[in-house]
Amino acid sequence: MKSYIEKWVWITGNDSALEFVYFLESLGNKISFQDIYKFCDLKQKLEIRNIISTAENCEQLAIEYKWKDNKIEDSSSFADAILTLSLIIIDCHKNDGISDLTVFIGAENKVQLDYDKENVEILIDSLNILNENLTKFFGFSFYEIDDIETKESSIAILEIKQELEKITSE
Repeated sequence: MKSYIEKWVWITGNDSALEFVYFLESLGNKISFQDIYKFCDLKQKLEIRNIISTAENCEQLAIEYKWKDNKIEDSSSFADAILTLSLIIIDCHKNDGISDLTVFIGAENKVQLDYDKENVEILIDSLNILNENLTKFFGFSFYEIDDIETKESSIAILEIKQELEKITSE
C-alpha cells in the first residue's frame, strides 16, 4: 500500500498527534466520524472553531477523548487532531478507502475512515483557521511569525488543504 501522506507527517510529529492516532486505532479498523464523536469532544470544538481562533488560550485547547475500551482518558491538541484527520482522509481517498497509520511512528494498523463532503469541508475551514492563527496553537506557539518553521508549516497546511479541496470537488 502506497502512502500519500508521508511528506506531511512531520507536521504531526509530536506526542499529542501520536496519542490521537492511538485513540483512532482503539476505535477499530473501520471507523466513522460518528464513532470519533462518540468517544471525544471534537465535534463540539469543531462547532465553535471560529471562536477558538480568537481565544487567548487556544494554545492549550485540547480534544478530550476516552478510548473505546473506556480504560484510558487522554487529550490531544486541536491542531494535531485536525491535521491528523485531514491526512488520514487524503490517504483513504487515494488508497481505496484505507489509510496506513504506520506512517505515524508507533502506530500499527490500517484504518478505513468513513467520511462525507461535510466532514472534509469542516476540516478545510479548520485548516484555514489554524493557518491564519498558526503561532497561537500548541505545537506552533513557540515559533515566531517569520520563522522558517512557521513558513514551512504554513506551506504544508496549504498543501494539505488543497488535497482536501480536490476531494470535495470530485
